[in-house]
Amino acid sequence: MYKPENKLLAYGWEVFSTTISAQILTAPIIILYFGQLPTLFILGNLIAVPITSILLMMLIFLCLISPINKLSMLTGKIIEWLSHWLMD
Repeated sequence: MYKPENKLLAYGWEVFSTTISAQILTAPIIILYFGQLPTLFILGNLIAVPITSILLMMLIFLCLISPINKLSMLTGKIIEWLSHWLMD
């Protein structure tokens, strides 16, 4: 297994390998329903995987700070903005 020394390169390799493994596992279903495979999935997932990870951490943080009204409202707005940006 390839393990780069540089932390930034290691993170990029982790995202890339996650994207490839997810695509391999879902490829038969995608071919069955759509008849083709996407060609730009790596570029899209290089953006979507880190943002999804950030969203997950922020949602856990939101659960922890829910009694603090103003901070939870701000966190909720950031989560809403990130999720809308990810879906567009």
